[in-house]
Amino acid sequence: MSDYFTYPDPTRDHAGFGQRVVFGDADHVIAEALMIRPLGREFEVICHTCTRTGLLAPLLRGVATLRPTTRLARLLRAEPHYHGGPVRLVACAAGAETPGVAQNLADLLQVVVVAPTAPLGPWHGRLEIYGGRWRRFRPFAHA
Repeated sequence: MSDYFTYPDPTRDHAGFGQRVVFGDADHVIAEALMIRPLGREFEVICHTCTRTGLLAPLLRGVATLRPTTRLARLLRAEPHYHGGPVRLVACAAGAETPGVAQNLADLLQVVVVAPTAPLGPWHGRLEIYGGRWRRFRPFAHA
């Protein structure tokens, strides 16, 4: 099964259209997250992760499918709306481990990646990180 991005509906996501993509399909949680204004100036990638394996787990045709960070990096490089620069990875606990998903993406793209250190989800019109924070990952800055 090949990887792909889906795009927010521009009629419902005025603030974020062209500044974010969904890795795979959007379920109800991602659809709700898309209603929230982008958090910063970073290009946002929204997807699910598998906290048990530490891999990305985009929904591809409705099935959570484990994917290495290299797949996401390859898609981003080919994405016409992404012109390089910082990335905000809106994916549960993508910044929990070093090296992990966020650090690997920073290394592969050679850009700063911002990611949550714990699970997150939409809550009353904002993204809530449950027991964690947003963390910045610089290329090749393994701690």
